[in-house]
Amino acid sequence: MSTAPNKTVSMSNRLTLALVSAMTIVVVLVAIGDYFYTAAGLERSFTRKVEETLSYLDGTLAQALWKVDHGTVTRIAETTLHDDVVVGVTIWDEQKSEIYSTAEQGGGAAFVQTRSIHFKDELVGEMELHFSRALLSDTLNRILTNSFIVWLLVVSSTAVLTKLLVRKYFRGPLASFTDLAESYRKHPESPPANATPFLEFQPIEDVVKKLANDVFLKLRELEDHRSHLETEVAERTNDLQIARDEAEAARERAEIANQAKSAFLANMSHELRTPLNAVLGFSQIMQRQGVLPQTSRHLGMIRESGEHLLTLINDILDLSKIEAHKLKLDPQPIQLARFLETIAGIISARAELKDLELVYEPDPDLPQSVEADETRLRQILLNLLGNAVKFTDHGEVTLRASLQSDLDNASSATLRFEVEDTGIGLPPDKRETIFQPFEQVGDTIQRNMGTGLGLAISHNLVEAMGGALQVDSVEGKGSRFWFELTLPISEAPPQTASQERAISGYQGERRTALIVDDIFSNRAVLIDMLAPLGFKTIEAENGEEALDLARSTRPDIILMDRRMPVIDGLEAARRLKKTPGLEKTPLISTSASVSKEARAEVLEAGYDDILDKPITWNNLASKLETHLSLDWQYEDSETERVETEAFPLPPKESIEELARLVKLGSVNGITEWASNLAAASTRYQPLADAVLELAGNFDINGISALIEQSLRRKEE
Repeated sequence: MSTAPNKTVSMSNRLTLALVSAMTIVVVLVAIGDYFYTAAGLERSFTRKVEETLSYLDGTLAQALWKVDHGTVTRIAETTLHDDVVVGVTIWDEQKSEIYSTAEQGGGAAFVQTRSIHFKDELVGEMELHFSRALLSDTLNRILTNSFIVWLLVVSSTAVLTKLLVRKYFRGPLASFTDLAESYRKHPESPPANATPFLEFQPIEDVVKKLANDVFLKLRELEDHRSHLETEVAERTNDLQIARDEAEAARERAEIANQAKSAFLANMSHELRTPLNAVLGFSQIMQRQGVLPQTSRHLGMIRESGEHLLTLINDILDLSKIEAHKLKLDPQPIQLARFLETIAGIISARAELKDLELVYEPDPDLPQSVEADETRLRQILLNLLGNAVKFTDHGEVTLRASLQSDLDNASSATLRFEVEDTGIGLPPDKRETIFQPFEQVGDTIQRNMGTGLGLAISHNLVEAMGGALQVDSVEGKGSRFWFELTLPISEAPPQTASQERAISGYQGERRTALIVDDIFSNRAVLIDMLAPLGFKTIEAENGEEALDLARSTRPDIILMDRRMPVIDGLEAARRLKKTPGLEKTPLISTSASVSKEARAEVLEAGYDDILDKPITWNNLASKLETHLSLDWQYEDSETERVETEAFPLPPKESIEELARLVKLGSVNGITEWASNLAAASTRYQPLADAVLELAGNFDINGISALIEQSLRRKEE
């Protein structure tokens, strides 16, 4: 609320205004009294004049009218008009005949009097006189004018006298007070002598002196306090500068440490992924080539261990990204039912090893396809399900997916994902901290099976997707983790045949692939993956060799690492893209560096795509199909080459058990079923060998076809 500024008015003006107002009131009151007094006197004089005029005419006209002397009547009437008061006369005889009449003069009559004329008690005529008040009004107007003139004279003289008096008796003392204050301002330590000669102003002077002295003392205190404050401020400023310098140094150290940590994690990720590439790559190759059942199980264990180690590496990198606020999502259309069935199949194999039942309960009204970051959503669900299996020794693990919104004319769907188990549950003191990094529950063996990062990462990933990971748990009875996400509904992405059937080669002329890596095992993995498909492979150990071989052989595709001696992959890529004839040759990075910055640097250097290490068969096949437009050839199902009519079949219940294991996707369970079948009776050995061969090649479709044939024979 604003306040209007104070208006300053001089004392002279205030006093002049007050006196003028007082004199105006006096003059007005006197003028009003004089006006009404004069008006009353004039009214009485006017009334008396009217009566005298009427009496005079009555006496002089009576005899003339009685004698019927009209000439005399006319002379008397005209004589009457000489009076300023009479402005009109009309005279009639006793018969109402007009004898004399004159028009009104002077602007109209204000007062009319009519009277009968008698002579010796006999009616001899009648007269009507018009009297004017103009003289009365003129007199009153003169009084008002005179009063106004008097008021002007009084006001003017009052104002002038007031100004003179104020200047003489007020401004002088006030000026002396001003001089006194100015003297105090210049020399507060030495007060001057008395400033006013008037006794009335002496108290004011004393107050001014006292105030000046108080101000002087306060100024001295303020000066002392200011000096003290300046000293304190200087000391505080110095302390703050020291603290700021220390904080800046600490921040720089923390930044350097954070950069060192990021560089260390990126470097360790690269160094760990390189040997993992050989472990996982060769285990995939050997399993595809077919080995003895026992060896296949060992390879499966090697592959699972390598994948577990890769998961730990990815968890550490993800936590680093989350702490640095650099985690990004990449939403893509995914087939929801197929996505969830795949996850259930992966976890069912783990649950089978612990004799647990995996229950998958999808909502029948789930949308066909939604848009989400498939990799991150899979990571969340696999982590929750993996923990459920790890901390459950008896009972079951349940995966539920339900629709929480109406799909009619909707562009998005709210989905709830739940993972429930009958395991050890959470102690009350762990429910608040379970989502923090490195927090673990369970016994020593269970804690050693992970890093304690999974739930922390999953919690942050769910929040990044717009949800909240929540938990209900009863210690000793189990836990339930759930979260809800609102995801856009999209068209279902197409399925690639290479994900469903084993690739045996490709149609068309033979293609040449240049493999560039300074580590032999990395080159060997790619060569052993490509050669069985019909690719001609050539290899180089560094960027310089790659440039020479590329210019001389003109390969169809180049798979090149980033970190190499002599010339690294980035510089080699730049030179390859500037080499005539090689500008459009597909160039794929096989780097183990998975950071966003590293990927951007690779693509900026000229690479067309990135194949992350450890390299998986499906990822490699997808890149080759995309960049070479290959038309794949697929292996025929093994059951098309196996005549099941020659196999003795086990009981129907045993075949149905095999069908259950196939539905769960449990390769280990299928392998164990075949071994138990062969151990039960040698007559079932052919069927067991066929199943083991198909399981070794991960040909689940072939085993399904074999089961269908076996059940058909049983029914026949």
